[in-house]
Amino acid sequence: MHKVDLTAGPLAGAWRNNTIGTLYEFAKRAPGTSLRLSIGAEEILLIQDAETTRHILRTNARNYAKNYGGFLGLFGESRLTSDGVRWERLRDLSQPYIGAARSADVVRVANRSFVGAVQDLLDARDGEGRVDVEPAANRAAATVVSEVALGFGAFDVAATIEDFRAILRYGSRGHWNIGGAQVADSPAERARFEAARANLQRRIRTVLQTAASGPAGLVSDIGAAESDGVDPVSEIASLLFAGFDTTSTAISWGLFLLAASPDLQSALRADVRRVMGDGPLVPEALEALPQLAAFRNEVLRIFPPIPAIGRTALAVDRLGDEEVRAGQPVMISIIGLHHDPAHFAAPAQVRLARYPGGRLPRELTGHHLPFSDGHRICAGARIANVELLAAFAILIDRLVFELADTRPLEFEWVASLRRRGGTHLRIRPA
Repeated sequence: MHKVDLTAGPLAGAWRNNTIGTLYEFAKRAPGTSLRLSIGAEEILLIQDAETTRHILRTNARNYAKNYGGFLGLFGESRLTSDGVRWERLRDLSQPYIGAARSADVVRVANRSFVGAVQDLLDARDGEGRVDVEPAANRAAATVVSEVALGFGAFDVAATIEDFRAILRYGSRGHWNIGGAQVADSPAERARFEAARANLQRRIRTVLQTAASGPAGLVSDIGAAESDGVDPVSEIASLLFAGFDTTSTAISWGLFLLAASPDLQSALRADVRRVMGDGPLVPEALEALPQLAAFRNEVLRIFPPIPAIGRTALAVDRLGDEEVRAGQPVMISIIGLHHDPAHFAAPAQVRLARYPGGRLPRELTGHHLPFSDGHRICAGARIANVELLAAFAILIDRLVFELADTRPLEFEWVASLRRRGGTHLRIRPA
């Protein structure tokens, strides 16, 4: 493996201040090559090839524990953060409900939520028609996951999202910044984080209390499991966050790519209108939109909502010719996998032809991992894929998106991959 010193100098500053931009740069300069990133006496193994990724996530997965870096502990112990027998217990508690979610219900709630998002976007425009699309995408996606996957209805979506963002912004400051690159804490930032976490916990307790007096369901089951050692607040918070944050991120990046490609946007709009007609979106329509499915796959490839996966080796292992010590931090760069030109020619470009019939070809399976892989693959991947198609269809049908500024593309790693400063586009009714 090549070694890269991040202890000091410009590259160290880039890693600390723009980790995602640095991952894109590593993918460009050393495609398909794993790297040892040194920070003082510590090292991170950065994995950028499918074979090694498969070994870590599948072949020898039990030797690698989840590593959330600076995010560890923000939501407490949950299915998202735990491992081993504890994780299996929490998986068995929630997966029957998540797996039973019907595509028809996803589309039904998405119709209401994203048609509402259209109006929210139009109402939020400034005098020049510009708007940050992320807040509306966040609210709509949170509504879908709360109603369809988690089974609870009315709650203060906007305030809950603000709590999540405050918590995640705090955690992201130290994400993967080990050793000499550690970012200092401040009392004011800590206070904001604690207040947001207390607000979030209070809201989720209210949801749990309401569910306890209602019919059986996922939330009531999680609440009842508190007597068995489950932390219900952390579990609900993690499931809600994991269910909406990555989906809304992908929607925002998709709208950015459409704004940057007017011809593609027009072609997809014509396709959507041909299939939808004048009626609401129905599940059968999604199956008749392979080009839109291909676009969804390209959005997830170019800007993967989870740009990297953290693991820690529990025991000695070998990755090719390299020995991995126990306790070694490992980062799988999903960006590195998705931007390897050996498998995706011109990786920064949207090319729908990569996905015949809208589906990922078998030979690219191990190279396209927006939802991770192995037994810890995203629990809600099927729901997210349907929701993304529905959201893009509804938004493209009703709105035209244009680039609103010429800012350089900068990234913010707040759990999911966001554009720094928000995704500001100019929009108008289609």
